[in-house]
Amino acid sequence: GHLSLTGRCSGMSDGHPQGMKSARERMLVLAARQCGMISRAQINELGISRSSLWRFIDAGVLFAGDARGGDGDKEASHGIYRVAAHELVPDTKLWAAVLRSGGVLSHRTAADRLGARLSIPSVDVLVARQSYSTPPPGVTVHRSRRLPTTHVTHDTTGLPLTNAPRTFV
Repeated sequence: GHLSLTGRCSGMSDGHPQGMKSARERMLVLAARQCGMISRAQINELGISRSSLWRFIDAGVLFAGDARGGDGDKEASHGIYRVAAHELVPDTKLWAAVLRSGGVLSHRTAADRLGARLSIPSVDVLVARQSYSTPPPGVTVHRSRRLPTTHVTHDTTGLPLTNAPRTFV
């Protein structure tokens, strides 16, 4: 089966999560902008401790692991988490791939996001050659020696992807 990328995540807003009172609230707002997904690095930037993160997992606020809901193992989450209350949409898998890899959507996935409407068997991400080793199931990792910021854009939902010249050339 091919991955359908037609469903889009809502929740993008002009507000900044730093203006909110609690770190938990900032975490939930940021995750909502990313289809319910958030990375450990982002959680750290919000000032949430490891013990608080584990309490969120134990309380069922977050799932540790991939976009499907995780495996429950706090240490095996590969650094990504999903807000339990957030509806799974096709873009959830894209956010999980981007956050887990530290890369950007590329190749067929970026072309689809840029309007080419392709049949996509897996999610393509592009990462710096020296980073990231094992892709999750359903993700194809491509490596590049260089990925200048001028080659990266964002779609309307905020997903980072290679720009049209980099994608289509």
